[in-house]
Formats: sequence, C-alpha cells, structure tokens
Amino acid sequence: MPEIGKTPLDSGWLAARSTEIHLSGTQLTTTHPPSGPTSPWMNAVVPGTSNSDLIDSVLATLVKNKVIPDPFYGLENETIIDIADSGREYYTFWFFTTFQSTLSGNQHLDLNFRGINYSADLYLNGHKKVLPKGMFRRHSLNVTDILHPNGQNLLAVLVHPPDHPGRIPPDGGQGGDHEIGKDVAAQYVEGWDWMAPIRDRNTGLWDEVSVSITGPVKIIDPHLVSSFFDDYKRVYLHATIELENRSGWVAQCSLNIQVTTELEGNICLLEHLDTQHLSIPAGSRVQYTFPELFFYKPNLWWPNGMGKQSLYNVHITVDVEGYGESDVWTHLFGFRKIESHIDSATGGRLFKVNGQPIFIRGGNWILSDGLLRLSKKRYKTDIKFHADMNLNMIRCWGGGLAERPEFYHYCDVYGLLVWQEFWITGDVDGRGVPVSNPNGPLDHDLFLLCVRDTVKLLRNHPSLALWVGGNEQVPPDDINTALKKDLRLHPHFEVSSNISKSSKDLSPVLKDPSQYLDGTRIYIQGSMWDGFANGKGDFTDGPYEIQNPENFFRNDFYNYGFNPEVGSVGMPVADTIRATMPPEGWQIPLFKKLPNGYTEEVPNPIWEYHKYIPYSKPEKSVNDQIEIYGTAQDLDDFCLKAQLANYIQYRALLEGWTSHMWSKFTGVLIWKTQNPWTGLRGQFYDHLLDQTAGFYGCRCAAEPVHVQLNLATYVIEVVNTTSEELSDIAIEASVWDLEGACPYYKVFEKLLAPPKKTVPIVEMKYPKSKSPKPVYFLLLKLYHMSDSGVLSRNFYWLHLSGGDYKLLEPYRRKQIPLKITSQAFIKGSTYEIEMHVQNTSKSAHSETLTYLNKFMTRQDSGDFDMASMELVQRGTDVKHESFFQRISRGLAKETDGLRVAQVYGTDIGVAFFLHFSVHALKANRKEGDDTRILPVHYSDNYFSLVPGEMMPIKITFEVPPVSNPNKSESSLLFLMGNSGEEEATKNTGSGGSAMARDVCLSFGSFQKGEVQIQHSVSTRQQGKHEEVHFQKKALKSAAHLARKSAALGVRLAGEPSVKLHCGLHLTVRGHFSGLSPYLVPRVVAYVSQKYRPGFRKYMILSASTCSTFTLKPDIQDRCSAYAKTVGVTVPCSWMKSKWVFRKLSSHLPSRASSLRFPFRTQGHQNPVSETSVFVLNHGDISLLLSFCGKERLLHLGSSIHGSIIKKFELFYPESWVHMQSALVVWNSLLSTYSKCGQFSDVVNLFDRMPVKDTVSWNTIVSAFLRNGDFDIGLGLFKRMRECGFYQFDKATLSTILSACDGPEFCNLSKTMHGLVFVSGYMQEITVGNALITSYFKCRCFCSGGRVFYEMLERNVITWTAVISGLAQNDFYEESLNFLLEMRRTSLEPNSLTYLSSLMACSGLQALKEGHQIHGLLWKLGIQSDFCIESALMDMYSKCESIEDAWKIFESATDLDEVTLTVILVGFAQNGFEEEAIQFFVKFVKAGVEVDPDMVSAVLGAFGVDTSFSLGRQIHSLVIKKNFSNNPFVSNGLINMYSKCGDLEDSIKIFSQMPQRNSVSWNSLIAAFARHGNGFKALQIYEEMRLEGIQPTDVTFLSLLHACSHVGLVKRGMELLESMAKDHRLTPRSEHYACVVDMLGRAGLLDEAKSFIEGLPENPGIDVWQALLGACSIHGDSKVGKYAADQLFIAAPESPAPYILLANIYSSEGRWKERARTIKRMKEIAIAKETGMSWIEIEKKVHSFVVGDRMHPQAQNIYEVLAEIFSHLTDEGYVPDKRFILYYMDQDEKG
Repeated sequence: MPEIGKTPLDSGWLAARSTEIHLSGTQLTTTHPPSGPTSPWMNAVVPGTSNSDLIDSVLATLVKNKVIPDPFYGLENETIIDIADSGREYYTFWFFTTFQSTLSGNQHLDLNFRGINYSADLYLNGHKKVLPKGMFRRHSLNVTDILHPNGQNLLAVLVHPPDHPGRIPPDGGQGGDHEIGKDVAAQYVEGWDWMAPIRDRNTGLWDEVSVSITGPVKIIDPHLVSSFFDDYKRVYLHATIELENRSGWVAQCSLNIQVTTELEGNICLLEHLDTQHLSIPAGSRVQYTFPELFFYKPNLWWPNGMGKQSLYNVHITVDVEGYGESDVWTHLFGFRKIESHIDSATGGRLFKVNGQPIFIRGGNWILSDGLLRLSKKRYKTDIKFHADMNLNMIRCWGGGLAERPEFYHYCDVYGLLVWQEFWITGDVDGRGVPVSNPNGPLDHDLFLLCVRDTVKLLRNHPSLALWVGGNEQVPPDDINTALKKDLRLHPHFEVSSNISKSSKDLSPVLKDPSQYLDGTRIYIQGSMWDGFANGKGDFTDGPYEIQNPENFFRNDFYNYGFNPEVGSVGMPVADTIRATMPPEGWQIPLFKKLPNGYTEEVPNPIWEYHKYIPYSKPEKSVNDQIEIYGTAQDLDDFCLKAQLANYIQYRALLEGWTSHMWSKFTGVLIWKTQNPWTGLRGQFYDHLLDQTAGFYGCRCAAEPVHVQLNLATYVIEVVNTTSEELSDIAIEASVWDLEGACPYYKVFEKLLAPPKKTVPIVEMKYPKSKSPKPVYFLLLKLYHMSDSGVLSRNFYWLHLSGGDYKLLEPYRRKQIPLKITSQAFIKGSTYEIEMHVQNTSKSAHSETLTYLNKFMTRQDSGDFDMASMELVQRGTDVKHESFFQRISRGLAKETDGLRVAQVYGTDIGVAFFLHFSVHALKANRKEGDDTRILPVHYSDNYFSLVPGEMMPIKITFEVPPVSNPNKSESSLLFLMGNSGEEEATKNTGSGGSAMARDVCLSFGSFQKGEVQIQHSVSTRQQGKHEEVHFQKKALKSAAHLARKSAALGVRLAGEPSVKLHCGLHLTVRGHFSGLSPYLVPRVVAYVSQKYRPGFRKYMILSASTCSTFTLKPDIQDRCSAYAKTVGVTVPCSWMKSKWVFRKLSSHLPSRASSLRFPFRTQGHQNPVSETSVFVLNHGDISLLLSFCGKERLLHLGSSIHGSIIKKFELFYPESWVHMQSALVVWNSLLSTYSKCGQFSDVVNLFDRMPVKDTVSWNTIVSAFLRNGDFDIGLGLFKRMRECGFYQFDKATLSTILSACDGPEFCNLSKTMHGLVFVSGYMQEITVGNALITSYFKCRCFCSGGRVFYEMLERNVITWTAVISGLAQNDFYEESLNFLLEMRRTSLEPNSLTYLSSLMACSGLQALKEGHQIHGLLWKLGIQSDFCIESALMDMYSKCESIEDAWKIFESATDLDEVTLTVILVGFAQNGFEEEAIQFFVKFVKAGVEVDPDMVSAVLGAFGVDTSFSLGRQIHSLVIKKNFSNNPFVSNGLINMYSKCGDLEDSIKIFSQMPQRNSVSWNSLIAAFARHGNGFKALQIYEEMRLEGIQPTDVTFLSLLHACSHVGLVKRGMELLESMAKDHRLTPRSEHYACVVDMLGRAGLLDEAKSFIEGLPENPGIDVWQALLGACSIHGDSKVGKYAADQLFIAAPESPAPYILLANIYSSEGRWKERARTIKRMKEIAIAKETGMSWIEIEKKVHSFVVGDRMHPQAQNIYEVLAEIFSHLTDEGYVPDKRFILYYMDQDEKG
C-alpha cells in the first residue's frame, strides 16, 4: 500500500513556449508526450526540495537554459523582449512531467499547486482541468479517478501570464503603467525606483507542486491557537481542523493530536497525546474542534534578542475504522501572544510579546529573488542574516509576495516577527496622473479568496505578527470591510488584562479562538495608518537618501512614533560590481562640484540602471560621504570608502532611533534590508549574499544591550532593551589619535541600566578639551564590573565639527602589526573557523586599559554544533555529555589544525576597518574572476582594534562542490604583508588531506596589505557522488566515539575506505574485529550522518541504510568468532554455539564452570564450513545470557545474539507455547545489553522483538532510569500504559520510584504514589519500601513517614529505609530513635540498618551511642565486616576519638581501599595532617595499591605548613596512575596547590579537568579568595553559573571570604541574600562570621553588631571572634568589649577573647584595662597557643616559634635578622607597637 503523505514533484520537468508546440494537452498526455529536452522542449526546474530551487518562473527557466542572458547582469535586461511588446502568448508556456502512483483500495490522490501565476490549463492522462486565476491561491485537485491504471501518469500544465501585464513607460516609474494592479499578483514586476521590470511578470509554476495520498478522510487546514492565563503560567492549545470524507460510507474516525518538544539531539519529549472519536457522513466535510490541551509553564517563543525561540511539534492524524491511518499533518508551533496598541506618549504602535514591550528595529522585504529562484537554503541564509543583524521584524511589502511557509519557518526558528501585507500599493492602486486603479483589482472576490487562503496557509507560524491591508494605501472599501470582519480578533486577544487574572478562562459562550480565520493577530488597513507614520495615511514615511549621521539623533529628524520606511545607500563591495557588470560598469561616478560647494555624483549608465543612490545630497546640505575620505582613485577605493559610509550611516540611523526609545519612538523599519536583484541601493547584503559594512553597523547598533555616542549631543548612552535590570556595570571610554596615542581615557563605574530604557550617562569631554585632534577614534566598552565581561563594544571614527576624514588617507600607509590565529572545524561541507585577531602594537597607554574584558558569548541558534567539534589534539579533554548526546552525536572530530598568521609592521596605532572574505583557491585564476565563497556568516566584520586589543571572530560557511580539487600534501599560510612581499609559514596543526578542497580566508583593512589564510576542506564532491577516505587515526576516533556511546570495540585491521553515493546506499570496505554485527547498522548510520548531515541523527538507532560489511574473525584475541556477514542484521553464516563455548572455555572465570557444558553432545566440526546447528535450548540460552549480563561479557552475549538471529524459526515462533519460551530468551538478551551499557542496542532490540511482555518493558525502563536518562525511562513507561496491551506490576513501580532520588522528583513520587493506590499495590511491601525510600530521597519526610505508618506489614528493609532516610537527611536523632523502636519489635536490624545508625552517630558526634552500637555489632559477630569496620572508623573519627578509630584499623584482618581512605580522612580531620601524609607515604612505599579516593583523602591533609615538594610528588603519582580524570583527585590538587601558595598550578589543574563539578568550581573560587584575589573569585563564580553548575553553601563561604578581602560589602550582602532567595540554601554560622568579618574590615563595626543582633539564630563562636578581630584592627574597645563578653560566655576556655581584647587596650594605651585582662586570663589558667612560622627549603620544612634558639642555624638566622633590622632603621622605618602582644616586657617592646 502506498504510503500516506505528500511527495513533491521536483524532477523531470520540461518546458516549452506554447507557440512552438502544435499539439494539444490531450495529445501531450496520451499519445505524443515529449521524449526529453530536445527543441523546443528544455529542462525546467519546478519547486520541491532543498536540493533544487524552491520556486521558479518562465524567465528563470529561459535563463537557466541560456536562451536569454541573465537579466540582472549589466544592461542585459534591456535586450530581453518585454511581455508588453511580445504579447502574452510569447510567455505562455507548457510544463510537462511524469509521476508514478498506484493506489490501493480506499486511497485518494490529490495534485497540489501551491502557486501559479497567473492561471493554467491542466492535462493529466488526457483529462483536462482548469486552474483558476490568482497568483496567491492554492489549488488541490482530487485526480484519483483519472490516474493511469499502470501507475505511469503524464502531466502537462499550460501556464498563462497575468491578464494585465501592462507596459513599461520610457521613464520607468513606480509599478510601470500600473496595469498589473488590476490582477491579484505581485506588483513589483513592472519595475520600481529600486527594481528593473521583470519581462515575463513572473509567469510560471512559481511554488511547490506535489501529489498527496490520503485514505478515505482528508485533513484540511488545521488552525492552532494558544491562550494564556495567570501571567502565562497556564496555557491552553486550541486546535480546529476540517475533515473531508471522500468515501461512500460513514467514516468512524479516531482523531489524534500529539504535542512533542525536542530536548536535544532530535530526541523528543511527548507533552500531550489526546484521542477523540468522530463520525463523518459519507461525502461530507465537517469542522471539528479538539478539547483544549492544558500546559503549565510551557517554554514560550520569543522574538530575536528577547529569549529563546521554543517550538513544539504538533502532530495530527486521523485513523479510520477498517482502514487505519488516513491522513497526517505536522507543524511547528510556538506558544506566544503578540499584542499592540497605539502608545499615548509617542503616537506610535507599541508591540508586546508575552506581555513584554519590544522596541521594533527591523527592515522591509520584497522577496529574495526577482525571478523567483528561491530555495529553502537561500531563505535560511536571508533570515539568519536578519537575525545576525539583531533585527526583530521583517515587513513583507505589499507589492511583493505573500511569503512562503519556508520563509516563515526560518522566521520562527530565528525569531523574526513578520508584518505581512496584502497586494495593494499606493503607487499602483489609487495614485498617479490620472489616478490608476482607484478601486483596486478588478476581481474583488478573487482578492478576498487569495487573502483567506493565504491566512490559512500561514496562520500557524508564531513569527507572523500582524496583517496589513496595503502599502501606503488602504484596500477599496468593500475589501477593507471584509478584511476587518474576516480578521477580527477573538475577544481574548483584544485586551491583555485577562492575562494577569488568576483564573479567568475563556467564556464557554464564545467560539473557540481556533474556529476564527485567524483571531489572534491585529489587522491594520494600511502601512501609514493606526500607529504607523502619522497614523492618518499621509505620506509621512521616509526619507530615502544619505544623511549627515548626526541628523538621526536630532529631535526634529522624524516626528512620528513608528516609521515603517526609512532608507539610505547600499553600495556593495567591488567584487560584486565586477561579478554583476561588464567592465564599462566598473567606472566610478564623476564628482561634480556645484556652486554652493557641495558635490553631485554622476554615475555611469549601468549604475543608474541598477538604481544607484548617490552618497551626497546637495539640496539637503549633505556633503559627499565618500569624498570626505579623499578622492576615490578606482573602483576598489570607491567601494571601500562606501563601506565606511555604509557603516556610519546605518549605525547612526538605528542608534538615533534607539536614543529616543519610548520617549519619541516605538519602532523603525529600514527600507530595505536587501534587493531582489543586483540593485545598488538600500541593502545590507547584495544579491550574491555578500554583506556590506552597513550590515555590521546595523548589527552593532541593534544589540539588545548597547553603548553608544549620541552624535548630536556627544552624550554617552546605555541602551537596555531586555527585561532585566543591568547593575554593577561600567563604561570605558578611550580616545586614540592617528599617532597611536591615547589623549583621553575615562572609566565610569557603578552604573545602572533599567530594563527597556535608554539611559544618558555622561557627556564626552574630549572634543571640548584643549588641542583636540581633527580626526580621532573613540572606543566605548560596556562591561560587568564583577568579571570584566564585555556586554557591548562600539568603535567610532570622528572628526571635529566642519571637518572631514581626509587625514585617514595618509594613515593608510601605517604598518600596524597584527597577529591572526585561526582554526577550522569541519562538519560535512560546513566549515567553521574560529579566529583571534590581535593588534600587537604597543602604546604607552595600553596598560591602563581594561584589556582583561572578556567578550560575552552570543547565545543564538547557530547552525554549526561546536559542542561536538572539539579538536582531536585535545585528547581526553571531553565534556560531560548526556546519553542523548552520546547516542546522537554521530560525528568524529575533525580539524585541519591551527594557523598563525602575522602582519608585520613597526607602527603603533589603531588597526582600522579590518575585514574578512572567504575565497576558493583556483590554480588558473583570471583577473576579474569572482572566487568568493558565499554566503558566509561572520560574528563580526569591518571592525577596528586599538593597540594591544584582541577580538574573537567566528566564520561559518559551506564549501561548494568542485570537480578538480587541489591536491596538496600540506597546507600553508600565505601572508602578504604591508610591503607586498609574499611569505609562507608552515601551519602548526595537522597537514591537509590529499583529497582536499582549499579555501583561502582573505583578510584586509583600510591600511594597505592583505593576509590570506589557507584551509583545506576534507570532503570532495563530484556531481552526485561523494567519496571520503578515512585516515587510520580518524577511524580510531570514530571507534572511540562508538565505544563511548555503546561500549563498541572496533579494531582496525587494514586501511578501510568508505564510498558514499547519492541515495541511501552505503558501501564500507575494510576489515574489523570485535564488532557485533548487530551494531553494524549503527556504524552505517553513523557514517551516513557524518557525511550526509541531512540525515536526522536518530538514524543511528535505525537500520534503514543498505550496507556491505566484511568482518574478520579473531578468536584468540577477542574471545569471539565471526564469519563473513553480508547485509545489515542477518548474517549469512554463524559459528555453532557449542564450538564457541569450547573456544571460550579457557577464558571463562572459574565460577562459570557450570555453564560450560549445558548442551547436548555433538561432534566438533569446522565452524566455518559447517551448516549452523542450534545446540542449546531456550533455558540454556537464557541462563547463559544472564551470566553474560552479570559478568559484563558483551562479546559472548553478542555471539549468542548472532545465533539467535540465525535460528529464525526458534525465536520468531507462531505458537503461543513456543513464544513464551522465546520471550524468556529475548528478555534475557535485552537485560544483557542493558547491563553491559549498550543502550542504543537495547532500543534497537526492543523495537525489533517479535513479542514483548511486562518484563520486557520493565527491563528497558529500568535500563534508562539506571543510566540517569529519566525522561526517556518515564516516557517509555507512559508508552507502556498508553498502548493498553501490557499491565505494569510492582516491579515497574519499584523501578520508577527507585529513580526518584532528588527533591525535583517530589511531585512525581506523589503521582506514582497515587498510581500505586489506585492500582491496588498499596500493601505490597516491596512497593511500600520503594515509596519510603523515594520520599526520603526527595526530602518529602512527612509523606515517607505516613507511608511507613500506614503499612500493615513491615520488614527489615522497611525499617532500614526509614532509618537510613532520616540519617541521610541529617535527622540523626530521629534515626537513632527509630533504631530503638525497631529493636523493640521482633525484627532484628541487619548490617545495613547498623550502617545507617552509625552514620547518624557520626552526624550527631554521639560517641556514647556509637560505643553502644559497636557493642551490639560485637555481640552479633559482624563487627569485622568491611563496611562495618569502615563505618566504625568514620564514626570514631568524626566523634574526635581517633584513638578508637586507629584501634579498629590495627585490628582489621584485611584492609581495602575504603578502610585506608577512611583512616586517612580521620587523621586529616582531627588535626593529624602530618601523620596522615606520613602514613600515606609509608603504605605507598610498602607497595600498597592506591586508588583515587586515597589520593583525594591525603591531598585534603595538605596545608600551608606541609611540604610542597611532597605535594608535587603526589601529583606525579596521580599522573603515573592516570588519576587525572578523577574529579575528586583534581579537586584535591587544586586545594593542595592553592594552600601551598601555588595559585598558578591550581588554575592549570582546573583548566585541564575534563569534567568539573561544584566542588571543582568551589575549590578554584576558594583558591582565589585565599590568595586575596576577590574580583577573580567573583568572576569564576559568574562563569560557574554560566556553565549551569548550581552553587553550594561552600561556594558562598568562599565568595563572602573574597568580598571581605577586597571590600565589596554591597556585593557580599547581595550574595548572602541570594543564598536563600535564589538558591534555597540556609546560611550557616560560618557564613555569618564571614559577613561580620567583611563589615568589620570595612570599618562598619556598628553595622556588624546590628547584623549579629538580627541573626535568626544564636551567633556561634566564630561570629563573635570575627567581630572581636575587627575591633582589634580598628581599635574599637567599646564594641570589642561587647564581643569579648559574649565570647567569655560562649567559649570560656578560649584564649582568643583575652588576647584580642588586650591588644585593643594596648593600641589605645589603656594599660590598666590590658593588665586586668591578662590577670583574669592567668587566674583561670588559660594559656595562649604558641605561634609558629615555617619555611620549606630543599624538600624540608623548618618551623620556628617566638624567641626560638633551638634551630641548628639559629645564630646565623639572628645575625641576618639583625642586619635586616639595621637597614630598616637606616631607611627611617619606625615599628608600629600597637599590636605587640601582652607577654612582651617593655624592654622587648623598645
């Protein structure tokens, strides 16, 4: 049966002029079809796939076949006959194709045309159909009855041009003679002031042609709407569809709507699945509305710059009883609400998305190509360009197209709001002399039909924001009235007040919003009405020419709130001029001086034909913006200076509008962002898709967060268009002159930028200062003060008032040194180059600038996945990946190495106006050849660097196919310095491939000189065949990837090669061993994904690709035996299981001896030549597979799997009895792959199992839950329930509950609890135990306790679950009480119960109770158990009874790694750090095998007084033992190095860690805090948050310590507040002590005292010590006495309060009070611990105390000290005696 769905007719089309064909349509589709592209027939491209043009026209077909010249080149359009002169018949064309289709019963076939211009006669197999007029309407014809019986169908379409193509007046004009306005068609085709006329008026099959197959019932135009309540927390999805029953009976239908969201790697999460039942009468069409689907806090869709563009996949199917699936419809949908109103403050229309106001900065759009040569690929580039420019709206101009779904798809993806106009323009409909078409098109009904059809086509796209009746005109009254009615808003979308109401749902009396034609988007009657321009329809948009940049900022430049059109220049680069014009078009304009002093530009005729806009406007007093840089010498010079003007012009335009955000303006749309042909005006990128500098000026100015200079007032402004307040920010302003000096530098700190505001900061003083330079550069940087992360960077070149930029001309001779590093990453045909460009010249002022500022990463939807593209050279430095990422990555790492290029120079100064372009290297390049590779996406271009500054640049592009690639064994960097001499520097990375396509990255600047950096592309394409040669190293990397994702062992035995052909066929040649044939489809799909990026990643889990594999047997090495296999899953021959067992017997462990001979006796034969005979029964196989899973014997399990596949009849039985036996084996095999970690194989096997039961489902659910892939596991459980064939059991429930092991699963645990209750498993003891365990792990203690008390029967596990749950959640006392309760019952605690109780004793430091439990364990005789011994040692250590811990350690008969680790930690935690280290050294020397936990424990013992050299030796041991990848060891090394004073090595260890957890980040933060670098500690904290690592209480302890040492009091208090507010962490006494210390160090002693008094708990000793220490520093005896009194009570035996208080009295000269304090201390016999200092020399630590004379070199030491003190005295040093300790007598003080 043919598959349901749509098939594009995208190949095999022919076209011919109708006047040259003398056959009828009936003849063409029956007896005389064309045989091929022989005259007069030619190949025609009709839309359909991403591989071909999406849209085409008659003229495009003629150009493609070279019948006419390219109308967009030079003046060639003038040589093409216009339809007005030729007549309509000349452009009336036949289009012919064939298609194959054979339907089964009750199937129907529709022939679909998504767009024809303008009408057509259709012939199919001799039958005629008429396709009515209208360019913007769809046609769908049910042709089931006229299909050819043999399935071969002939289709001919005669396409007629528009009825009123019009004539082009001699002087051109807006829309020619306006006759085209009488038809419902695009109006730009008669030409405009920016467009040449299109000679055929776009006649043709201009949009997709397809056939679609359905069952009896067809789905028609579903409508999706979302409604919002409770501040967007409650969201409902509404859906209405039309259904047509084409059968002759009542159709009983099941309607299914499924909503999924993509998590990562094409893995989808099912959000909703709803099924409704409906009866549809025969031959009828009905409308059906689904019940609303409820979503709680779904991910919202946001415009570009406001948030993520979250999209959900809505899948609707209709199943017909007795038939099956009849039709299917899928669409991406975004939850969002768009509102707008006329703003009272500005008069402009103000848009809101999801309740947030959005300042519109967008552009006008006509279409991508004037000949309708559109493709999905070009659409993607177009829209991504707009997103890259930071724009947020595109206006589809009324004279162009109703844009296609592909256009809207990419607007959905990249977040571009769309203003869609209908086909009315003021120029064509209602203006002119005489007035033309005052009543619009002739056929109003046709116009409205096209509108309604267009709305249905586009309405489900979230990017579509509003409908507009026409451009600078409103539709005729009757059309306008009808549109207002048809496009009226549903009441829910008329006002926004109901969003914030808590529970106001849609009124039941209202129609469902999805039953409206649209109902969600506002309709505006014209582009200058109702909040646009002056709102009244007067011509108040524009202007459209060059401006003085400062004009955009002036209050009188534009007087209305929202300007829908403002335009300017758009000159492309010189390469584009040469590529689109003959040499006579390369002449630059003449500069004609006028009497008033201004310049008039006179362009050549070709430029004039291409609508060039001059860069001067004498009548508006605008000097020529190119001439102000000096006289242009040639085309290159002219175009370069034009780019300077483009950048300034468009940056100033958007900055000027943004400067008045909300105060004067609500938005602006630039006319235009691009041209649909090779025009020379109003564009940010040219028709060849090369960006102008205006692109980057726009990108800069439209940043969501931006710093700018108001060119009218010279005030620096900060723009914040986001919804978040920016605090703690700063601006760095630096002025640079042409000599490289920095005459002005200023930093403005501690700034605040409220959300949605433009804030003036300060007026620039430099131009008003003494002796300002006539031309200077200004660099503004907006950055975070906490981490110096740059939020916005803006570079200006400026001149004094009345001046010009001509001094930049001699500046071009400067030789500024630059360093460029580049690295290319390759993914299929896509290249991504990461670069760092640095101005290496040094200025005397460079040191003062904040060059530590980091450029913040732009979070956008890039097209190149760098996460999977790390360099091969990085070795084991692999990021943590989820299971999804591991199974779907499917791409080996590729790089062609690091390149380093330098531009040598001796001058100091700004490297000005640097720019890149990408070129293909050609061996025989001719002058004028356009070698550019286009399009290219640059993260920035046309940028400048001040001395010392470095800029990261990212470049992404696709390499076009070539037939003769360059063959070079190694790649070189070609450098062209300022001197023009060419140098070659070998790259520092890997060499290029011998089969490489070379590309050159060209880098130029305003200064002379160019750098070319060559990279090699590692794939070669020749026509439809692509061939890839693996290197040995690359294949091993691929094998490593597969092993990571599925423990797949691949060993290369010879050089393989892979050939990839155009379709799905794949041939792999090579010899492999150790590769399970079951995994062959994974490898095939992996390679397919790698070299065919279009394949979806989940193909890794399928076996739909044909392959030929050769597998080499290698029994001795791999303990497996394989013969040659052919095919994907079914091997042609296999070894007998008995033979395999005999070969494996010597390799099996001794405990498996019982499994060696479970089979019946048979003679041994050669396994390769013997016919396979199955020798084990189902029970044997199941037992053996269970053993394989338990012992992780993957290869043996794979071999058995091979035998199972071979014996098809035994494992795919038809009888139920045999099926049960086979099911046991399948489940055992599933469990084996699961336990071996082969999750992709688990999925494959499960999908292909011939029969499943509850055990099967439990196994796969358990596999994913155990691996941490909770969403997949739970999704499978939902799938199990929904399919209705399998009942879950107590094992299912226990498995899921066991996975609910964190607070985030609390609600899910309760949901499962409800399921347990309703399913009758409440009194199942295993389920109850799982519930208790889950609740305690989720910190739902009350619920866990309630389950315990409600259980009628309890066992030891029940009690243990409660006792351990309480202990693990710090309820130590309650845990011990439960132990007492348990011992009163008849149940006896087991070892696990006692382990949990010992944990409780450790937490309480309850030594007495610990002794008692130890006694019980002794009585029970289990005190020698490994785990018990370790727990006892841990308990005694934490109870500070290290002697008892040591006794247990000494009495232990056997020591394991855990025991050794526990005793090491015990020593370290009890102040015996030196003993811990020496103990570790001794057992290492004794040959004890250490593990990472031991090393981590001993590293924790290192401090400032331990041997640094010994720490380094332990680091060497770590490297030798390969423990570096263990995060606990690495964290210990970070702490060890930082405590021993080596911060640099701490940073190095951290940077080399492949995986970092919160402890890693905490360790590094603590290291910086410990070394007094508080700002860096805070910066690391911000990086930690960006990485998604949740901070802990230890994090904040280090941060508060850091803030204390650098005096960031405000930041410290914010951090303390955020602990509880943002992270739900309860501050401990240590945190409060740090805050007191921070306040005290800042001298805020009273505030510190008040802070303590306001604490929610009694202050600890450390809090009072911190306050007293601060008082000691600042000499505040009043507060100090208060703190000391509190310490006397809290810690009466501590010497600290006495010493510190005595020091305070000494500093104030209050000797009597000091004496009393000392006396009191002596009376109660408190002694001060002697202070000690130490130093390590030659691996030996020397320690000293005050007055120490015991050191063997004491005399020499004191002599040196005396000499030093003598030198200090001679220099005038006077010691500060305020803090001399109390026990020194007066002589010692002197």
